[in-house]
Amino acid sequence: MEVTRNSQILSRTSPTLIDLIIALASGAAGAFATSREDVSDALPGVAIAVSLVPPLAVVGICLSARAFTMALGAFVLFLTNLLAIVVAALALFAVMGYGGSALSHEGKRARRLGVVVICVASVVLIVALGFASYRVVMEQILQQRSRDRVEKWLEGTDFEIYSVDVDGKNISLVLLGEGEPPPFKRLLAEMRDSIGDVEVRLRIVPEKILEGSTTD
Repeated sequence: MEVTRNSQILSRTSPTLIDLIIALASGAAGAFATSREDVSDALPGVAIAVSLVPPLAVVGICLSARAFTMALGAFVLFLTNLLAIVVAALALFAVMGYGGSALSHEGKRARRLGVVVICVASVVLIVALGFASYRVVMEQILQQRSRDRVEKWLEGTDFEIYSVDVDGKNISLVLLGEGEPPPFKRLLAEMRDSIGDVEVRLRIVPEKILEGSTTD
């Protein structure tokens, strides 16, 4: 499966602000529905599933395709959504006055444990998000540099660049055209000099142009 071609998968391999907002809204909706008897019990499950199920599904798909960096990004998104749901639910329960049980001795111990767990999870998640953000930025830079190298390599030919995909140190190139491209070893040498050590996979798709007329 070519996971890098699926927009639904790609959109869930890097956490974004929109995903965080959706997760916070899901947690608040789930907490509100749980506290109200006149609200269907299915609502919390549906709201939370919107934020948790898709990232986990993407994790499994990426692992099966051996796209480990993408799987890590999807798992970070899952953890981001999970923590956002918990924090939003706790905040809403506190606003609605459900903090009375924490006044008991057992309640205080549970609250301390919960605060410790959330703080530790937040630190781990911040580190993971920082790593994921750094990886996205570096891959974008590597993708642009790779495209520049390929364009220079193809100067004077009729080949066109269809796509340049980057996954870590693996670069996948797809060209459109017919005939023999310039020497592949020359491209590897130029990319090594300007980018460093990378793995390059080149695929050439024959270009086929059909022309016709609808007139008699």
